Amino acid sequence: MRASYRSAWSIWPGVIHLKDFELRGEDDNVQWDLQVDEISFRCSLHELFARTFHAQHVRARGLGWALRFKRPLAETTPQTLYGLPAVLGFDPMPLKPLGPDELDSDAKYHLWTIHLDDVDADGVREVWVQTLHLYGLGHITGGFFLKPMRHVEVMAQLEAQGMVLAIGDHPLATQLRGHLAATLHPLDLRAPPPAGPLSLVDVGAQLRGQLGDLGFIQRNLPDGTELSEEPGPLALDVRVEGGVLQAASTAAASTAHLHFATPTVRLDSAASAALAVGEVGAPGSAGAAPLEAVATGELSSLTLSLRRSNAAPLQARSLRAAISSAQRDLSRGLAWSGLSLDLDAVRAPDLRLLQDLLPGDAKVRIEGGAAEAHGHFEVSRSSAHGTLAFSAHDARVSSGGTHLRWDALGEARLRGRDATSGALDLSTSHVEIEKAQAAGGQGPAWWGRFELPRASVDPAAKSAALELSGQCLDARPLRALFDAEGVPGFVASFFVMPHFEVKGGLRVSPGQLELTDLDARGQGAEIRANYQSRQGAVLGEALITLGVATAALDLDGGRAHVILAGARSFFEKRQKADRAKDGTRAVQRRAKRGGDARAARAGAASN
Repeated sequence: MRASYRSAWSIWPGVIHLKDFELRGEDDNVQWDLQVDEISFRCSLHELFARTFHAQHVRARGLGWALRFKRPLAETTPQTLYGLPAVLGFDPMPLKPLGPDELDSDAKYHLWTIHLDDVDADGVREVWVQTLHLYGLGHITGGFFLKPMRHVEVMAQLEAQGMVLAIGDHPLATQLRGHLAATLHPLDLRAPPPAGPLSLVDVGAQLRGQLGDLGFIQRNLPDGTELSEEPGPLALDVRVEGGVLQAASTAAASTAHLHFATPTVRLDSAASAALAVGEVGAPGSAGAAPLEAVATGELSSLTLSLRRSNAAPLQARSLRAAISSAQRDLSRGLAWSGLSLDLDAVRAPDLRLLQDLLPGDAKVRIEGGAAEAHGHFEVSRSSAHGTLAFSAHDARVSSGGTHLRWDALGEARLRGRDATSGALDLSTSHVEIEKAQAAGGQGPAWWGRFELPRASVDPAAKSAALELSGQCLDARPLRALFDAEGVPGFVASFFVMPHFEVKGGLRVSPGQLELTDLDARGQGAEIRANYQSRQGAVLGEALITLGVATAALDLDGGRAHVILAGARSFFEKRQKADRAKDGTRAVQRRAKRGGDARAARAGAASN
């Protein structure tokens, strides 16, 4: 430890006055520097012989304090050095010494102990601890005890009178005014508490100010990424005891303009964030309701555009997310218990914006249209629920030379989540399609209204399973599906079926499409079918009734074979076998039944 001053005097023994006083020192873990323009204190002279600097009734004006921790050479990088204070007289890189601690035993211990009581410092210009840098004008009172490498204790209050809080040189908050009180209860540096040093920290903060900039985040973003915001109001009213956020703690910040951009995406919006700790649910056995912390973030008047797209940007009145947690201990990691998401008037004025989100080899091309959605979702660790209402107008796509356009509206209902599989339950959702028309198509525009009594989607497995029921103008989409799979044209022509009603099951996963218990009816015609396409292998059967005429289709092998004699018996036998296998048709089962199928086809041909 080194102490220096420009001038010193004492009118009464033990009462010392200093100007331009500096106290600088280090141990194996930290380096520090205290600078004071003017200071007076009572000093315990006899404690100096025990290498203890004990100052009481400390009165100071113009104070700066810097402290930084040492790191092993292997952990010293430009990132770990960023934002640390420079401590005059020490190497720019604060390195921990190599080898064992020679000061571990009391016999070899020779570092000075610093003990400050009843401190009152006006004109505080800077407090810089690691990367947290507080500067401006403030007033500090309190006390401090440090026995290097052994013991530390702090109790301090700060009255901010227009200060800046920064990460290194990047201001997080400016114009800070208010009160900050912090206590570090006695901490044994050789045996920290199991819960960590934060378990010994109390903090009370009532501060108001303005947001600074986000430069400390910008420097850690990939090249070509931009992040900035305009100053906005900031308010803190937070109380922490033993490292735990206490009831009624609040924090809020907002900005009129947040800008984020990457080489492909640009986002602009107003933004706000808040934290609140309060009671939740009914009182427990102790008579008090449990507490939880809720952090919210909101983007409003949002625009999102793709830099490589000429389409109008996505717009939203607001997007709001809230995360709740009963875990309020800052010494432990975040353990969220609930998440809610609100989407208000999310609008895509030009659906071509979505084209650039599709893979480059996508066979579908989005050519235009507009869409709008709003919704509310709530998620916990065991369940989820919510709704998303959506509509699309004059949506236009093309694929394989076919151009389609339509209007649509519907509501997706998230009913719950399977905690084991991660599947999302979308049962009771519905969708309506209007004015669907292929370019150059003949006849009236197609329409359809569909309900999903049961539906689930597994994003991880990229799979979906649903039961569907609906009504539509006719069966042209179903005809197109079977026609694409090689069904003979005269059979596909049965699918005119005006005033069409349909129900059945659908399963989709990578390389697999399955229709089960399809039942479609319309004006004198009926189709019942099961169909599966898996890794190029096609299996299935269908029963078609047109008036009094009935025909069956054997779809196994990817080629449709028509069965006229015994059509209904053939279909029911195959359907019964399918149900015995819970709706799945394995290739091995189809191979075993191949002889029966060939015999049935031969019989039909002889008739």
